[in-house]
Amino acid sequence: MFIDAYRDRFGVEPICRVLQLAPSTYWLAKRRPLCARARRDESLKTEIVRVHQENFGVYGAPKLWAQLNREGIRVADLTYVRTWAGFVYVSFVTDVFSRRIVGWQASRSLRTDLALNASGTR
Repeated sequence: MFIDAYRDRFGVEPICRVLQLAPSTYWLAKRRPLCARARRDESLKTEIVRVHQENFGVYGAPKLWAQLNREGIRVADLTYVRTWAGFVYVSFVTDVFSRRIVGWQASRSLRTDLALNASGTR
């Protein structure tokens, strides 16, 4: 985004030289389609803005998250960590705007209820 903001003024190559980034890396990234996570984040941002505006701009993160859940729109992510005792699976629910974790759950097994428990849905 930084290069895009200043490329008309300074040019891509000089900016990349200062940032110690190959210009080809920039151009490849520009052509690459958005990953599934980025596409999902964009659709969530649209929904979050909609709910926020429908509620006169007064809803904070917890109320936005609750309203989205009532509408069937879930905000969750799964990851795993290898430990000496085996794998631990962790589900996080993040607020797309603030990137804050608003819910989480850890388990030794990867089951559907892991994500559901993190989001407060049972």
